[in-house]
Amino acid sequence: MPEGQCSASLDGALRPASLKFDRPNVSYGTEHSCNPAHLSVASTMGIAGVMAYRHRRTFHSLAMLALESNRVVALRCMKLMAGGKSAGREADLMVREKIDAAVKAAQSLMAGASPDAIVRRYRRRVRANAKRLSGTKRKARPRK
Repeated sequence: MPEGQCSASLDGALRPASLKFDRPNVSYGTEHSCNPAHLSVASTMGIAGVMAYRHRRTFHSLAMLALESNRVVALRCMKLMAGGKSAGREADLMVREKIDAAVKAAQSLMAGASPDAIVRRYRRRVRANAKRLSGTKRKARPRK
């Protein structure tokens, strides 16, 4: 960066170009040019704004997971109360699914997945269980 220019960091603060990190030749991915066209969302909103957005999105996903799970629990309880071989199979499937989901969530976290991505995977499984247990066929929603 030429002398006299400034850079915007992720917290939105403008700093002189002479202010460098203590490790030269290492890109931390936190600096952008002062040209407004190159400013990222993080530098224009500030890091607090980005974090607030991510927390709201994750909170919404968790709230929806809780509501959707409630329906699946009710459907499973009805199936288990009916008894028979299908109730035994459902109980086995329920335990296997929970263990499988927990292992995949742990693997994803270790691989660097976001909490929101993990909640989305759980929600997908819950929707599939609700569809299977209710016996209704719903239209497939377009994936984003």
